[in-house]
Amino acid sequence: LSLLYEFRPEVLLADIQMPQCTGPELAQVIRMHDDWMHVPIVYVSGASAGADQMLATRKAGEAFVSKPIDPRELVATLRANGRHARQVAEAVSRDGLTGVLKRSFIQEYLVSALERAQRAGSSTSVAMIDIDHFKAVNDVHGHPVGDLVIRTLAATLRQRLRASDGLGRVGGEEFLAVLPDCGAEEAKALLGAALQRFREIAFASAVGEFNCSFSAGIAEARGGELSDAQLVGLSDQALYAAKRGGRNRIHRARPRRKPSSPAGPVPLPPA
Repeated sequence: LSLLYEFRPEVLLADIQMPQCTGPELAQVIRMHDDWMHVPIVYVSGASAGADQMLATRKAGEAFVSKPIDPRELVATLRANGRHARQVAEAVSRDGLTGVLKRSFIQEYLVSALERAQRAGSSTSVAMIDIDHFKAVNDVHGHPVGDLVIRTLAATLRQRLRASDGLGRVGGEEFLAVLPDCGAEEAKALLGAALQRFREIAFASAVGEFNCSFSAGIAEARGGELSDAQLVGLSDQALYAAKRGGRNRIHRARPRRKPSSPAGPVPLPPA
């Protein structure tokens, strides 16, 4: 199971008969873990009996390839199952309105980024982003226009952030950006470019044209000096400082060294 978490496969290819267990027995153990409930399992076996195939696929398998293996059949089967797994993962992990990660999945991304940073001794920055005066947008221009503003901000952030960065929607108009191998100053420059672009966009409704801005708080951790909860908490505090400072700006949290981490996973603060 530790190898599964390290490699995170899209498809598992398992023999029906193995030295320590059968393929279906292995599949049942894997399916006991929520993270691997939906990973496709393709069985391979020299057995030609239909009963073996039915037993295997009934016990948590997805497909069956018989030996001798036709390479084209094997590749086609794996591609089809991998494509289906990606589609399911996208549907489960992505926010329906914006296409960015949902709250729980951006938190997982942050935890993984901090684990990598701890091994490499590199920096990870987190940005909490909130649209300014968004309630007024909904009240004056209507919720459909408000949804357009949210989608536009998500698209603007995705365009300005790096391919390696993670972006999730953690509240109605609030986003969390995770920037691995990135210091706070570089993160501030990236968010600054996004803010400049976002406030240049003209939105329109029956009431008239208007522009929007956002506020952001950035916090940085080097290696494993801060937990995910501590880093998010600092970025949230920096966001409120940006709002108190007049909004339409990006505020950087003061560096803080806290080597100890709370026991167990800690959720993001309420939206």
